[in-house]
Amino acid sequence: MQRDGEVDSRPQCRRNIGWVVPPRQFVKCNIGMKWSNAKKELGAAWVLRNSDGSVLLHSRRSFLRVWTKDEAYYFSLAWAVESMVSLRCRRVYFAFERGMLVNAINRSKAWPSFKNKVCELRRLLEELLEWSVMIETWGVNRDVRLIASSVVNDDRFQSYVARGCYPSWLTNNFL
Repeated sequence: MQRDGEVDSRPQCRRNIGWVVPPRQFVKCNIGMKWSNAKKELGAAWVLRNSDGSVLLHSRRSFLRVWTKDEAYYFSLAWAVESMVSLRCRRVYFAFERGMLVNAINRSKAWPSFKNKVCELRRLLEELLEWSVMIETWGVNRDVRLIASSVVNDDRFQSYVARGCYPSWLTNNFL
């Protein structure tokens, strides 16, 4: 367990150009979101893959009355971490586009304005055996963001968790 101010030897923050394969004993949870300022709606999604890159699970959820984009990123990440804990995934790499939030988690003393949100996220992350939070590029997270966008763009408010395959309308993206 890492506390504020302590140095953690685990690699946690990386900027990646392509999809980075997690170590064999880990799974990777790519997190995407789409927020509508006009509607105050949030679509969040995650895709869980193993070290072979095979999709194990994917999920989508809608949130209403989300007032800011920062709040949208926070809700998306917190929900993904809660999902991994509920699914008993013990070693997880979380990949996310929001650099500020990733940096705030990895270097919380340098980001005091995120203190409350980071404390809550770290509380959730501590339920995992091992974790890493990394920055992923917009292009790499495209597929999971498309799932999240279906809430805001297509009014697909039904939340789900699906095993093994991916939405049929995204077949070409996941192959």
